[in-house]
Amino acid sequence: MMSAHNHAEKLAVVKGQMPPDELLCDLGDLFKVFGDTTRIKILYSLFESELCVCAIAELLGMTQSAISHQLKVLKDAKLVRSRREGKTVYYSLADDHVSLIIGQGFNHITEGERIMRKTFMMEDLDCAHCAAKMEDGIRKLEGVSEVAVNFLAQKMIIEADEERFDDIMKEAQRIVKKIHPATRIIL
Repeated sequence: MMSAHNHAEKLAVVKGQMPPDELLCDLGDLFKVFGDTTRIKILYSLFESELCVCAIAELLGMTQSAISHQLKVLKDAKLVRSRREGKTVYYSLADDHVSLIIGQGFNHITEGERIMRKTFMMEDLDCAHCAAKMEDGIRKLEGVSEVAVNFLAQKMIIEADEERFDDIMKEAQRIVKKIHPATRIIL
């Protein structure tokens, strides 16, 4: 016979820590504001720099009125602030909390997928067939998302998992040497 376990103690602790429903509703509403891609793009652009409406509109390829509407939503949610300089209004993130939310969110969705892209010069690569074989071999390495080896430009562009990048490059060097012993990647 299975014995039932008692949740009463844990539930009492959790219930004592739960904020009031009104605050949880407000928190849910805040996260709804983040649920729009245009608003996320605006916040991310302001994460980098203070900008005016026309600059944001140009950056995102949208009308100024569309951007103004989204900025009002963000301002009402206390995620952005504005300052006037003559006739121009500049927007920035409201405070460090907003930067933290954006940064943490971005880190969360890219966790385990940090991709690094680098271009390397190569020496003594004189064969298109060899370059194609190098691409195929390097592309098969765990953590490599893309690779392009150009024998005319004597370059290799590689996108790979940031955490494994050094190990991947050691393996890439071995693959290159195996295919064409005279060729080397300049690290």
